[in-house]
This record gives sequence, C-alpha cells and structure tokens, in this order.
Amino acid sequence: MDVQRYSQRVGTAVGIIGGVGGVTIGAIASFSKGGPPAWLDKAVPWIGPGIFALIAIAVGPLILSLVFGSAKQHSEARRLERVGRPGTATIVSMTDTGVTVNNDPEARFVVEMDGTQATFTSLVSRIAFPSVGQTIPVIYDPSDPSVMLPESMVKGSRAAGAPGSAPAPSPGGHGQLAFAKQMLEEAKAADAIGSVLNDTGSRAHAIVTSFEPTGIMVNGQSPLARVKVKVMPVGGTPFDAELLGAFSAAGLAKYQPGKEIGVVYDPADPSKVSVDREWMKTAAQQAAGDPF
Repeated sequence: MDVQRYSQRVGTAVGIIGGVGGVTIGAIASFSKGGPPAWLDKAVPWIGPGIFALIAIAVGPLILSLVFGSAKQHSEARRLERVGRPGTATIVSMTDTGVTVNNDPEARFVVEMDGTQATFTSLVSRIAFPSVGQTIPVIYDPSDPSVMLPESMVKGSRAAGAPGSAPAPSPGGHGQLAFAKQMLEEAKAADAIGSVLNDTGSRAHAIVTSFEPTGIMVNGQSPLARVKVKVMPVGGTPFDAELLGAFSAAGLAKYQPGKEIGVVYDPADPSKVSVDREWMKTAAQQAAGDPF
C-alpha cells in the first residue's frame, strides 16, 4: 500500500475512534445522575496516552520496517564502500513490497552472481523499470559474497546518505532516471551513426552473442537493449561489436543469442556498427506479421 494513503487511513481511523470516544464520555457525563461517575474522572487522564498508543500500534510496525531495513542496507553500503569488490549480477526476481514513496514503488530484488544470491530493497522509477534477467553492476563482500548491493547504492551511500540515490544503471530511484536519460542520449547518438553507416558502411552478417535489456521502454512497448554480436566480414577477420537500440517486442526473437542478423559497419572504425536496415525490411517481409 502507499505510505501516504496508509497514514491518511490510520489518521482517519484514530480520529473516528477519538470522536466516538469523546461523544460517549460526554454522554455518560451529561446523563449520569449526581455528576460523572468516579471511574470516568480516573479515566480522563489516560485518554490522551491511549490515543497515542493506538497510533503507535497502527503505524509502529511500518515505521520500524522502513527505518531499520533502510539503516541496515545503508550500513552494509558503507562497509562495502571500504572492503567491497565490483562484480556483475543478474536480477532473478522482483517483488513489490507494497510501499510507495513519491509515486515510486519500492521493490525487493533477488540477484545472483556466480551461483550466490543476495536480496535488497530499492525504490524503482516507473519511467525506467528494471526487468528480470537484466544484469547490473554490484559491489560484494569477498569474504561473504551473499552480501552484495547495486553499485549505485554503495557509491551513493556516503554522498546521499541513503541507498539508491546515486546515478547508475541499476535500480535506485532518482539515479535510475539519470541513467535512463543517459541511455536514451546514447541510443539517439547510435541511431544517428546508424543512419550514416547504412548509406556509406560495409555490409556483413553477424551472430548475436547476447541480448541485454536496459530496463528502459521506448514509446511504452519497445525495450532499449544492448546487443552484442560477432561480425563476420566477407573475406575479413571476425570481430566483436555492440549495438544499442530500441527493439520492437514483436521482433525480439530475431535478436536472441545464436541468431544471425545483418549489420553495417565502418571498415576504418569497426567499433561503429549498426543493424542493416535493408536486412530489417527484407526480414520483415519474409516474416509477415512480425515487424521490427
């Protein structure tokens, strides 16, 4: 549930209880013969503390969970900042904790690196939502690899004072927004280079070696992803390259590891590679109803 709505509901409930209690006590005092009963005089001083106790019982568990859970992660982040080592983990699962802060949901992540899993919670941007299977940079404890956190939490722990507040390609509130903006700018630049390469570059086939979603959706339905390929130039030496772009959900099967795609590249600078748009059109025509 949303923290703000939860607080509003608790406040409303406490107000109703207090109001009903006040009216009841007033009625007893007004209609009792000979004035208010003795027990009522003794109970009045306890009404205020009683209402406070109700509030504490209602919101206490939530506050303790948020405070101590965040404090533990922050403490781990500060320690990993000193002794941790960098690594790359894969998101295994995401679960909504039911907490929302400033319209950003909090999620509980399970990540895995070299067979070891770790769990942490983080606010997630609705604009750049991460996905299961996505890889993220992490910092882990070499003496206990099960203690690991996203790089953004560790690097942001000292400067921001709270987990998930530093820009990085991983879950983490405002940092994820900065990452999304950065990735979209890179994708725009890659698209511009691709336009030039499709006019002047050399064409070749390539084998997809990995497809890595960034967790960013373009136009609500096309995931922005990094696609690593091995380019096979005609009469040349194969080389590795990476593509960055938005891929239609309907055509994702064509970019999975092991698939062959058409690319264009700059012979003078093989790091500049893009999807061959002529190949895209041909493939789309051959697979009617499966657009890119």
